[in-house]
Amino acid sequence: MQRSSLYLFSVLSSVVLFAVACEPSSERESSRLSASSPSSSAQGTATSDATSSQEAQSNNSGAEQTSDTDTSGYEVADEVPYGSLKWTYGGISGRGYSASGVSISGLRISGRSLSFHYGTNLSAWGYSKDAIGGYACLFVQKEDGSWVGGKFDWISSSRSSRGLENVFGGYSGWTLSGVPNPCQAAFVILDASKKRRSNVIAGTWYR
Repeated sequence: MQRSSLYLFSVLSSVVLFAVACEPSSERESSRLSASSPSSSAQGTATSDATSSQEAQSNNSGAEQTSDTDTSGYEVADEVPYGSLKWTYGGISGRGYSASGVSISGLRISGRSLSFHYGTNLSAWGYSKDAIGGYACLFVQKEDGSWVGGKFDWISSSRSSRGLENVFGGYSGWTLSGVPNPCQAAFVILDASKKRRSNVIAGTWYR
């Protein structure tokens, strides 16, 4: 009787082990994936959040790059009082002209030429880059402190320098007689069609 029980127990154990060994691999794989799915889901959520954060940072960066800034940086105040300039030469008078739109700075004058920088060029008066719409006007300070001068050439936005041949050549009454060397010089641009002007800039002229 005892031997029969042991034999029956041995047979049952073998059947159980055989059933486990024969379990379909797809079911075991499904169980394994189910156990690991919470971690995978969490990882996917973290990846999605990171991507959204990167896109938001990219959008903010673009917004900052397109912000408006003022880059001109030019001083528009007159360096010589405009009312003190006497329109002696050049055939025109700039009395009553008002500073408007065009700004210039950094006068450099030496020998027979001058140059400067545009802060805002003649486009502020409606002229295209190559349109000759401005009067270039020069003034020099005499020994008694008075300022004399006037128009000596035309100018456009494409030119930030001018030769002074007309000044030396007597254009429309121009003369440097009685003007010390070096002297103080002032430069201003007038609108040829309306009573408006740039600011006045100044420098020392060694001839």
